[in-house]
Amino acid sequence: ELAVLNEMGRALTTLREEGAIYQTIHQYTSRLMDAKHFFITLYDFTAGTLTFPLVYSDQERVELPSRPLGMGQTDYVIRNRAPLLLSENVQTQMEAKGITPMMFRGGQPIQSWLGVPLLYGGEVVGAIVVQSVDTPRLYTEFERDVLTAIASQAAIAIENARSFKETQRRAERESTINIIAQKIQGATSVQGAIQTAIEELGRALKAKRTAVKITPKQGHGN
Repeated sequence: ELAVLNEMGRALTTLREEGAIYQTIHQYTSRLMDAKHFFITLYDFTAGTLTFPLVYSDQERVELPSRPLGMGQTDYVIRNRAPLLLSENVQTQMEAKGITPMMFRGGQPIQSWLGVPLLYGGEVVGAIVVQSVDTPRLYTEFERDVLTAIASQAAIAIENARSFKETQRRAERESTINIIAQKIQGATSVQGAIQTAIEELGRALKAKRTAVKITPKQGHGN
């Protein structure tokens, strides 16, 4: 297990695209435990919503819509920033913890459930979940600890990818601004500068309509 975790860590350090990171997390999780039913959720604290960038149901890729943070088992992990292991009598355990059980696809009752938070800098950014509708006691404290170790590396990789993407966006934005400024400065008339600004800003912002407003400078006594 340690060798697989180390291999995963090396693989994640080479990735800068979030989609590839999610697939890599699923790939290595599957090597360490049953992950036929698996998903990654990301938590947007500002919007109070959960999104699901990668979901597998019986090893088949499916899509789940985003939703507000609620009172389900995944929400419990997010709110408490701690792992949740439900290995048997799952419905009873959920009710005892004040969890509103979220059923599996087709309304099947869950027999085993394990979720761990994605924590970065002390903040929760999401969760990784594996579950089973067939086998009670499929997951134990061992799988909980392994999935926690996976989540630790995963959170760093996800945040690094986001930072890299934001740096790229900022660099592209600054480059675009410089190019537009140079073109405007190269105009030979005020009208030409205005026309250039309209065209370039419209192209950069992909706007259907662009306007430039010129405010006359107010002199003393006016």
